[in-house]
Amino acid sequence: MNRIEIKKIVIMGSGAVGTYFGSMLSKAGLDVVFIARGEHLKKLSSSGVSVKSFWDNFVIPVNAIDSPDFVGEVDLILYCVKTYSNKIAIKEMSPLVGNKTIILTIQNGISSADQISKEYGWENLLEGSTYIEVSRENPGTVTQTGETALIRFGHRKNTFKYLNSVKEVLSVKGIQIEISNDIESVLWSKLILVGAIGPIMASTRSSFVDILDSPYGKSICEKMMQEIYLVAKSKGVFLPSDLVEKNLNYLLKDKENIQSSLQQDILSGKPLELDDLMGAALKIGKNNGIDMPVCESFYTVLYNSINVE
Repeated sequence: MNRIEIKKIVIMGSGAVGTYFGSMLSKAGLDVVFIARGEHLKKLSSSGVSVKSFWDNFVIPVNAIDSPDFVGEVDLILYCVKTYSNKIAIKEMSPLVGNKTIILTIQNGISSADQISKEYGWENLLEGSTYIEVSRENPGTVTQTGETALIRFGHRKNTFKYLNSVKEVLSVKGIQIEISNDIESVLWSKLILVGAIGPIMASTRSSFVDILDSPYGKSICEKMMQEIYLVAKSKGVFLPSDLVEKNLNYLLKDKENIQSSLQQDILSGKPLELDDLMGAALKIGKNNGIDMPVCESFYTVLYNSINVE
């Protein structure tokens, strides 16, 4: 029977997404350790975590520390670090990784697992994509909105035997879990979504509702998604022909709740995941002869805004 016992979980990267999922797992009674930094770590350690969500509002104590060195090998790592921190974070989590440790990366973009695999291999490495609107406005506090808090995950080579064990342990109140047998399609589908709305919201510093209210907001969003869609198709990724339309309908339906981590980062003066998201699509598009004028424009705006002395 293809089952494995998963007892100890580490949240590697306790931003809004990591803190939310870790909190829901902790509330369900699982043994969870948060790797956190700064004021967020202080608040988690002293007062616990405060969560406001569609399903529940609560405050609970959690186990939070600043280094993986003091945890030991664990059963599952939920890797939620920002992509610009990968060079340090991937090596930093080595004390957590044993022969049977499962790593599930839920970073945005399409290259996360490729980077992690260079250090830890592919055997126990899972890739995932999240659909959730969540923010961390204050240390120790996360707010989730809307009816979706989904992790869709799978194994690149479809050779991992314990997908159902991972699904079972993560299937708690406030977390929706789906297994995919085509994770490349899942990752590109998400990139088409966030690769469009993130740069638009970050560049304009506007809510998604305000963007839609502008004369060309909806049209620009659709064109950006279409450009990234064509890049994915040029790589041979299987995607539904109506994916852009479905993504747009999803955004319109949930427009009041749409948030962007790229916008949150630029407003907070933090680094941006620009090159790992839109930059990656642009690079592949250029190599494959895909014209991407709208994406190029927004990339240029953001690139210049974060590289001005």
